[in-house]
Formats: sequence, C-alpha cells, structure tokens
Amino acid sequence: MVKVVYKPGDLVFAKVRGYAPWPAKITDIKDKGPKAKFHVFFYGTYESAILKHNELYPFNNANLREFVNKNHFRKNYTKGIADLLTNPDLAPGPKANPLPGDLDDLETIISTPGSQNATDDASSTANSNVGTPSGNVSASPMPRKPYKISDGTPTKRPAVPADPQKAMSAPTPGRRQSQRSSKDEPNTLTSPTQAFSTPQTSSRSGRVIKQKRFGYEDGASNKQEAGSNVMRADSQIDDPRKIWVKRKSTGDMIEISLDKEKPEVWQSERHKLSWNMAAAHNAMKLKKAVELGQFIPEELIQELKAKTELTEEEKQDLRRAAQLKIRREKLAWLRREDEMLETDFKIKKALQFQNPDIEEGVKLLQKLLQLEVESFMLVKNPQFFDTLLKLKRYNGPKLDPKQPNPTRPEKEKRHIESIQTMADTMSKKVMALFTLKKSHTPQSFFEFIQERNAEFLEKTKNMPEQKMLLLTEMPN
Repeated sequence: MVKVVYKPGDLVFAKVRGYAPWPAKITDIKDKGPKAKFHVFFYGTYESAILKHNELYPFNNANLREFVNKNHFRKNYTKGIADLLTNPDLAPGPKANPLPGDLDDLETIISTPGSQNATDDASSTANSNVGTPSGNVSASPMPRKPYKISDGTPTKRPAVPADPQKAMSAPTPGRRQSQRSSKDEPNTLTSPTQAFSTPQTSSRSGRVIKQKRFGYEDGASNKQEAGSNVMRADSQIDDPRKIWVKRKSTGDMIEISLDKEKPEVWQSERHKLSWNMAAAHNAMKLKKAVELGQFIPEELIQELKAKTELTEEEKQDLRRAAQLKIRREKLAWLRREDEMLETDFKIKKALQFQNPDIEEGVKLLQKLLQLEVESFMLVKNPQFFDTLLKLKRYNGPKLDPKQPNPTRPEKEKRHIESIQTMADTMSKKVMALFTLKKSHTPQSFFEFIQERNAEFLEKTKNMPEQKMLLLTEMPN
C-alpha cells in the first residue's frame, strides 16, 4: 500500500484518541521520516494538536462520505466540514492546498443513507449465517412453548388412582392413615407445570396454609421488576400526542404536536415520566397563550399562508407573527453582542499585566471562537478587534530579572502559543464578515472599522443612548 505524503497546507481528517476523525488542516511539520510530527488545526472547534502520520486520513470523497455519515450528529462536526469547504484559510499557517474536484455536497451526504449502515447490515447477516447448516435444512429453530412458572400460590396435586373402581368403593381413610399414605405416595408429575408448583401444605383441620415469602425473595423480585422497567422504557413505542386549541377570537381549532423535541431513547422510566410531565405543563401554558392571542404557532402560520383569501383577523395574525419573529431575532442578536463584550472584558481581566491567569484566558478564547459574531457588532464596538490585535502579540507575563536564567515553563509556553493562534484565527473570521474592495492587513482593517464606527456615531448623535444601544443594523 502506497504511503500518503502530506505537506503543510493539506486538508485532512485528523484522529485524536477518544474522538472521531475531525476535519483539519496541516499547519506545520516537524522532523522527517517515520518520527514526523504534524501540527494540525481543527475546524469547527478551532483547536490544535500534534499528531503522527498514522493518525491522519486524506480528505477525499470516500473518507468524506464515511466519516460524515458516522459523525454528522456530533456537535460542531458539520460546522467544521462547512468551514473547511467554504473558508479553509480560516486556519493559521500556509494557504490551504486545493481540494479534489469530485467531492459530494454535504447536504446530499447527510440526507442519503450512509454506506456504513449497509455494511453493518451485511456484517450482521453474515454473522447470523455462521454455523448454519447448508442444504435444505431450515436455519430458524423450532419454536417451543415456554414452561409456565408458578407465582407461589399453592395448588392441589390431583391424585390418579391405579384402579378407578377400587377408588370408588374404598372407604375414606382416617387422619393418620391419610398422612402415612401421603408420605409413602411417590411424587409423580403429570405435567411440566407441576414441576414448578408449590407443594400442598394444610393444617390438621384441612385448612390450606399459604407459604411464607422471605425478604431476599422480595428483593430479588424487585430487582427483576426494576430491570424490566428500564428495558421496557427503552423499547416501548408511544403513539404521537397532539392537543387541539380553540382560538377565542376566531373560533378556529389548531392542532399542535407535543412530541417535536421528544428524545429518541429513554434512559429510564423516571426520565420518561419527568419529560412527559414537563411536556404536559408546557402544553397547558402554550394552550393559554394561543387562546389569548399572545403566541401564534408555526402550524397556524403555515395554514394561513396556504390560503388565497384571508380575513382581516388572519392578516392581523400574520403581521403579529412577523413582529414576534423580528423581536425574537433582535433579542438573540443583542444577547450575542452582550456575550461578546462580556467575554472581551473577562479576557482583559484574566490576562492583565500582573499575575495573569493564562489558562483562564485560553478557555475564554475557545468560548469566543464558538460565538457567532456579526459585522455590525464590530462597527458598534471596534475595541473588540483591538483586543484581538493585542492578543496576537501576547508574550505572557514579564520574567523576573533577578533570576540567573529566567525561562518559562513548557505548559505556559503552550498556552501563550494557543492564545496567539486563536486570536489570529478569530481576527480572520471577523475580517471575513466584511466584503472589502481591497485586501487589508489587520492593522488597516482596524482603521476601516474605526471609520465605520465614526459614521455610526455621526448618524446616531441625536438619538437617545438607550435606543442607540438597541440597534442591530446601521441606521439610514
């Protein structure tokens, strides 16, 4: 088998122990030959690692289909694939090498059944045929009726006399005689059920005495019932649940599904019960909001859009739904902006001049890379990009000159390198949000952002500060 030769800038799948093969880019290669160390940058998570040659896979169509089908449900996996395909130069290091031209579309790969499922089915079929005799002999075993095990209730064993005529003419034996005969009588079983039945116990008067159940038997039965409950919770199939809500203004009946976010697998009966109770509670709140007109479900919006002629009430519902959607999007935008500024403040505090917490700064930068930043957020807050420029040049705390040979620990060096790399990646991600007529360096881009900020302040100079802070786009 020909060994693949990698070079800096190649796009690959990189495998770290305990994780799936992840979309990545080779940023640097240390040493040569079998001991070569490959520095890789992971898309989607924006982390880096040093791996060996046997932990890398070429980024071709076969590996793309296989790994995406297996791992597309993982957090940030499809995001990483999309970053690699659309913006590979987001990673630091040399420019990314071109990809093969026969790659399939990501949505097509996810929507079509993976080849892995077919392989698993084939392997399971093959395994099921192992040891099956060939020819005309049927592979399926003959079904047998299971034995019925008694639940502990005493049952009377019928006596089968050898000669029915003698049994009818024989006198009824006394008490002692009946006890002696019951001891001498052989224990004949006429059915499999009798083998598991509880022996008959009676008092001198003939009253049936029930057998005692001991504590360890109850504990065992409880454990069996608990285990069966867990298995039953996972295998039980529930019918889809829906509620009908009547709007007071129009009298329309609206059908709302309650199982939109239902888990595919129940962890236990308690998990299932708690989820159903929470769903019922939310359903009652939703029902009240719909009846009062405070919330318009998506089902009703789609139904109204499908109509050709709408009443004035229905038109008002559509307008209200559009306003609610705009408000939700604006609220989500402002929350992301607030999170960006709060993270920026925490990074400055963690990496202060005296006694910096470098490890905390690395964690905050990783959190910042996951945040969806938009272009107008930078126009309103240009100091955020200035922080990124300073982090790219960050060299750690000042060494003590009183020491004879002041050196930094290896862990601190790695953290400083990670901070510089992530700051460079975040600055490239931010610059990609703007459509620029000419190429900009990070410093010239910061000047461009300051010009846009001055324009924004000029347009909002007569606007109240509270209203200005709530803007999510540049005013006209």
